[in-house]
Amino acid sequence: MHTVGRWVGVIVPVAVMVLFWNSSLLWPLKIFVVLLHELSHLLALVLTGGHPSGFSLSPDQGGLAWGTGGSRFVVLNAGYLGSLVWGLALLAVANRRRIVPMFLAAMGLGLGIATVIWSRPLLSFGFFYGMAVSVILLALGARGSALVGSAFLRVIGLFSCLYAVVDIQQDVLSGRDGVSDASMLAELTHVPSLVWGLGWSLIALALLVVFRKTVIGS
Repeated sequence: MHTVGRWVGVIVPVAVMVLFWNSSLLWPLKIFVVLLHELSHLLALVLTGGHPSGFSLSPDQGGLAWGTGGSRFVVLNAGYLGSLVWGLALLAVANRRRIVPMFLAAMGLGLGIATVIWSRPLLSFGFFYGMAVSVILLALGARGSALVGSAFLRVIGLFSCLYAVVDIQQDVLSGRDGVSDASMLAELTHVPSLVWGLGWSLIALALLVVFRKTVIGS
């Protein structure tokens, strides 16, 4: 019964997300995952010896990150997969309530610093959104209960995993025209963008299966 309850805790919020996918109620969460996507590009750039210059967000769920140096191959792969890994990490922390307040505060502080350093232009939508999320995370870490914080992390963690998979389908597998991580990888490697989209989808599915206990909270 305990396991059934855990699955219900996953299925119900995911079902709500799917049902209200086009609702403005989920807009803040979608922008949050786009932010994680762009920050994943910048972190990959740093880890491969590059120099990040900045990121931007737009209200229509668009985002861009740029910099110099590093491994372009790794950086381009880091966006979709990075937001998925972020989602799994948030779910893992949500399962350990004792560290939730500290994690929320640290995440809020880190996000605030990253926003100030990398958001371009400085006083833009991305800046104000990033700072607003930073304040919310800091407040939850400082004054929120571990139970509330854990529930919050589970919601945004599940949504991040779901949105990463849906975003791959919409941007790559649907054949929609436009510049994307996959199209830039195709140009770099001469491997069709569809192959990259399918590859990311398979990796996402594999990660969700491997870390299924993290997803259901056991």
